[in-house]
Amino acid sequence: DDCQEYAYREASAILKKSPIPTFVLPGDNDINDCDDHEHGEYMWKKYFHKPDEQWEEGPPKHKLDVTRWGVLDESFSFLHKGVLYFGLNIVGGRPYSDREKRKRHKEHLEYIRWVLYENMDEDDF
Repeated sequence: DDCQEYAYREASAILKKSPIPTFVLPGDNDINDCDDHEHGEYMWKKYFHKPDEQWEEGPPKHKLDVTRWGVLDESFSFLHKGVLYFGLNIVGGRPYSDREKRKRHKEHLEYIRWVLYENMDEDDF
């Protein structure tokens, strides 16, 4: 859909109707394949960033304790019914340099290790 706003808006509206918690991670079609990378990133953030914070606006209400990862805040983790979930935005393709990709991958690994360590003593993990 050539990164047109209507495509983001329609997809977001569909996902918001889900009776179960739905998370979205950016993909190459959402951002990287756009002629204007910054526009794609803006549209993704406008319609899909932190959906768990929008759940409180109306039914259904979901009570997940989502941990965001600082500057990598499109990535997240949460523990639910003994299962530890991770959502990782692993970047690839243009416009990311190999150096930036390696840096982000390293940061993700550090956060994963930290989350695993923090949850080791959880009774339901």
